[in-house]
Amino acid sequence: MSEIVKNLERYISKVLGVQVKACPWKGKRDLPLFLLNSYDFYEISLFDRPCLLIIPKQETEVSPAVLKKQKDQVQTNWTGCCIYVQEAISPYNRQRLIHHRVSFIAPGNQMYLPDLGIDLREYFQQSKPKKDLFSPATQAVVVYGLCHDPSEGYTATELIKELGYSRMTLIRVFNELENAGVGSIDRKGKERCWSFKEGKFKLWTQTEHLLRSPVKQRVWVKGKRPKIKAGLTALAEYSMLNPPAVPIYAMSRADWRHWKKLGVTVLPISEEATAELEIWHYGPSSITHNNVIDPFSLYLSLRDTKDERVEAALEAMKENIKW
Repeated sequence: MSEIVKNLERYISKVLGVQVKACPWKGKRDLPLFLLNSYDFYEISLFDRPCLLIIPKQETEVSPAVLKKQKDQVQTNWTGCCIYVQEAISPYNRQRLIHHRVSFIAPGNQMYLPDLGIDLREYFQQSKPKKDLFSPATQAVVVYGLCHDPSEGYTATELIKELGYSRMTLIRVFNELENAGVGSIDRKGKERCWSFKEGKFKLWTQTEHLLRSPVKQRVWVKGKRPKIKAGLTALAEYSMLNPPAVPIYAMSRADWRHWKKLGVTVLPISEEATAELEIWHYGPSSITHNNVIDPFSLYLSLRDTKDERVEAALEAMKENIKW
């Protein structure tokens, strides 16, 4: 029996005061092959209710939207409660699972079983220090690394050229990355050099919870259109989603101050607007180098959107990223 199953049995005993014994589910042979390759399945009885544990074989988190669809497929062969089990679930994905009312257990961390009226979380955990989000400049460096090759490493001089920040700002960025344990700071000639050798996917999973939406402000405008597509307009470029009627673009605060001088009209509502403009904490053009924002910043700008079409399109975009 896997270690996670043993941990789950101990965890249920500790927090609920009941003993459970997990047994392999014989009914799994009727499931589609892709589910059998992706998950292990165990039966338990909890408060005299039959429950099926769905345990991913890989450590990588499954998106809540995809997991809900897969759980519904399993549910055609199981009439009781289905419970997703994983040791580490990010806070954001826990919120999404709760939003979709998907039962889950993170042994030693959280238990959400709405069908059984159980929602146990933070109060039985040891309190952990709150992690602050990265500064906009540090986030820009991380996203730049995600869009290129962070294993090669970047000096302050190279990032000044690419992102336009001052040397003093990049000193603070390197200190912030070093203090957060993200990558390593070495020497490249006479300069400090930040690199991340473990690959872009690991960089994303390690920093996603420290990254904010790049959007500082949204305004409706009439007049000349910017160049860099953002929001749902950009998502339509990355997926099969239909673009919005009023296109969405992005630019930095500095570019916005300059752009307003060109005669663009800011409107209080969307009526008569020729574009919706996102004003970002950092410059999208310095990262993307084309007319569509990068997929990582796009995901961060839309990840709290409560729309199944958008959620599905974001997941499709993520699946197409070349890590």
